[in-house]
Order: sequence, then structure tokens, then C-alpha cells
Amino acid sequence: MLQKIVLSVSIMCSKCKISIMTTISKFDGVVSISLDAEKGTVTVLGTVDVVCMVKALRKAKRPAKVLSVGEPEKKEEKKEEKKDEKKEEAKPLPACCRTCSTKIVLSVSIMCSKCKISIMTTISKFDGVVSISLDAEKGTVTVLGTVDVVCMVKALRKAKRPAKVLSVGEPEKEEKKEEKKDEKKEEAKPLPACCRTCSTVVVWTSDEPNGCSIL
Repeated sequence: MLQKIVLSVSIMCSKCKISIMTTISKFDGVVSISLDAEKGTVTVLGTVDVVCMVKALRKAKRPAKVLSVGEPEKKEEKKEEKKDEKKEEAKPLPACCRTCSTKIVLSVSIMCSKCKISIMTTISKFDGVVSISLDAEKGTVTVLGTVDVVCMVKALRKAKRPAKVLSVGEPEKEEKKEEKKDEKKEEAKPLPACCRTCSTVVVWTSDEPNGCSIL
């Protein structure tokens, strides 16, 4: 069953961020990872054992604590604000800057759990990644951050994960759509442990005639 896990962990620099995301990405069942450096939290969606994940982070010298574990929240409920309370207007920011986060959507084949782990581990190594989200059914990876899309695609292709750029742009504002109560979300189908692309091929030869074999 899909769970939302929130961990408290110290995120002091870019190396901390890369180390945390790489460690979590190695777990089978991770659907998305999101970091909040200001709050010092990591939010993971997936079917991962929270105890094993915390142990792995501590082993990587990233002391982590479990804040909450539960079902993913439905993006329906919005708290009504009182009319008397006036919001402080935020100072206008420029339309774009050099460090502005971008939303990158890549098309990549996700056939099994090994594919998923390999893709998330490869992307996690890049500095500037804020969140990674995979959709095995659509065969897409959505990355938020300040990563160079060309370098990321090159790294995936080098890891034998042919990727194509579908879109690059500003992150969309989260528009919370009201979902009908009658409609139930279909759970994602579990991926096989391994596929033909990830399987190892062993070839050996012998002096005997017709002695070449492939497994």
C-alpha cells in the first residue's frame, strides 16, 4: 500500500541533499522524493520500509527521525481563511533568475524495479535536484530543481536508460482539483523485479565444437 513518509533530517548543504536522495533512491518501491531544506524534512511516497530507510540514512551519517507515516493526503481540503485577517503581500519577484527551479519531464522506459532504482539513483547524484517523481505507466520522470537537462539525459543514457526530453519549463502552480467521492484512485501495478534490459548476460567459450553458450 502506498504510504507517505515524512522524516526529519539535517540538510545543511548540497552534499547533504545529494547523499540523502541517493540513499533513499536505492530502495525498491520509492515513487517520489521531496526535500525541504528550510524545514529539514524529507517526504517519501512509496512502499518502503521506514525502519530500513532510517537505518540506511544513519549508516550514511545522516541522522534521521520519523515524523509521520500514513496514507497520502487527498488534495481536496482547503482551510477557509477569515476575511478579517489580511494577508501580507509578498514582494514581487522577477519573472526568472539564474537559480530559478525548473520542471523537467523526461520520457524513459521503466520496465522493472531495477530500472526505477537505476533512474532515481542516477538523477539523485546531480546537485540542485529538489524532487523526483516517476510514473511507470506513462514512462515519465518529473524532476524539479536547477539541473542541466542535457547533462541529466547524458547520464541516463550512459547508464543504459535511453531518455528523451518531453518538456522543460517553470513549475506549475498546484491547482487543487476537486475529486469526486465516487471515483477511486487505481493503485499502480507492481513492477517485476527484473526485466530483459536489466538482466545479466553471461557468455563463455570452450575448445569443443559448438561450445559457445549464452545464458
